[in-house]
Amino acid sequence: SHAAMPGAAANPCPICGEAAPLLRAGYAGYRAPTTFDIHACDKCDLQFAWPFKSDGGVYDAIYKQPEKLSGYDRYLRLRNAVRDSVEPLATLSDFEAMYWFIADRVKALDPDRKAKILEVGCGLGYLTHALKTAGHDIRGLDISSSAVEAAKQTYGPYYVCADVNVFPATTDERFDIIVMTEVVEHLEEPLAVLSSLRALLKPGGVALVSTPSKDFLPQSAVWRTDNPPVHLAWYSKTSLREMARRTQFRISFADFRGYNTAKVAGLEAPRDLASGAGAFRLSPDNQPLDTLSPPRTETFVNQALPDLRRIERRAKYIRRALELYAEQADVLGAIFQRVD
Repeated sequence: SHAAMPGAAANPCPICGEAAPLLRAGYAGYRAPTTFDIHACDKCDLQFAWPFKSDGGVYDAIYKQPEKLSGYDRYLRLRNAVRDSVEPLATLSDFEAMYWFIADRVKALDPDRKAKILEVGCGLGYLTHALKTAGHDIRGLDISSSAVEAAKQTYGPYYVCADVNVFPATTDERFDIIVMTEVVEHLEEPLAVLSSLRALLKPGGVALVSTPSKDFLPQSAVWRTDNPPVHLAWYSKTSLREMARRTQFRISFADFRGYNTAKVAGLEAPRDLASGAGAFRLSPDNQPLDTLSPPRTETFVNQALPDLRRIERRAKYIRRALELYAEQADVLGAIFQRVD
């Protein structure tokens, strides 16, 4: 555990309420020149930004120019790949661990395509569309009217603009499966949102939640995730277990062995976890502070031959690494089951 700075103010952990010591003061915010303090909760192993407050203005700025911002440009690439794909769910599953987790679980939970599914925080709508195309009965929900409009225009009328905390009171509909990828780390009231998911689920229903994994990096790592206030919290299994306990869910976690084995760990570059170190931020007037590196050109096999030989030698190490680490990914796949 990290030693607190002497005399540093602790702030209450948003999950368990314990006083969480200051870990790093003055961490660069997503929009210069704002800074945040990073706190670490010793009880539930959560790192969180202080002030623990999101800023809608940052998202408006991002969504006006996502192609210039790392992380967000990938959403545009995904939207286009999904729109042009015959099997969009397979396209997404190949692309990132979190989509593989969703596709893998939904297939297991809904083999006969009878489940009612809701995606919360559907953004540009491509995951909802991919599951719909695979035959599932799904709708997407997002609080951003511009995102929902864009999704409807690209994919059709399966989207609703609403606040998830208000939605349960305005509809009688209840769902067998709720999907929520890469949303919880943005929330300033994560427990309230989990309780809303519980209210929207039928008894026995399941919420599939993915979020960047703090467990994937050494315990000494500080905030290797998007700069606050885009991300407000960096979760571990311990912190998600505590959330499940407080919202009366039974929780289990995805095993990423299938994904990692398919990817042959280490041969495909994962997304850059170090980009939290101040890269790709906005200036005070919302201009990107860094430019994206140009896309890598495809290499031809003959250029890759020396690499292939190195890979052969690496194969036995890779197999061993898969045995040791394969159930992990750079995201956590949490399965929250409503038990009454």
